[in-house]
Amino acid sequence: MKPPKMFIITCSIMFVSIFITLHIQHRTRMKILDINHKQTMLLTEQIEELKKDFQNDVSEEITKADLAVLAEINRFQSEKDKRYLDNKFELSKDYPMVFPDYVLVILILWLSFQLDNISRKIDKQSGPDKMNLKANS
Repeated sequence: MKPPKMFIITCSIMFVSIFITLHIQHRTRMKILDINHKQTMLLTEQIEELKKDFQNDVSEEITKADLAVLAEINRFQSEKDKRYLDNKFELSKDYPMVFPDYVLVILILWLSFQLDNISRKIDKQSGPDKMNLKANS
């Protein structure tokens, strides 16, 4: 049986929409990863700048400014660790399995088109018989 044109058009539209959806998801993931990576690099640079200013000589006393710099370093380091975890979480996510769902939809479409074809053939074959029954009555 040759598939109807409407079925082919419907399936083509579904496949194109699936690939567009997957492409949008991929681009969004890559943008999120890129943004997190840039923020991680920025935080790393800020930590390095603060470490340069930080006095780590053991013989000197620790001042309030040193404690404030140390607190900033810890805050930036925790933000950097959070970005690393976000990236690992984003990379651990997999793409959704959309194809099995669409295979079922395509099967249902195929069956509906076949039932439509069968009902048309039955109507064509029973058409003359209905006329004969009405004429005989």
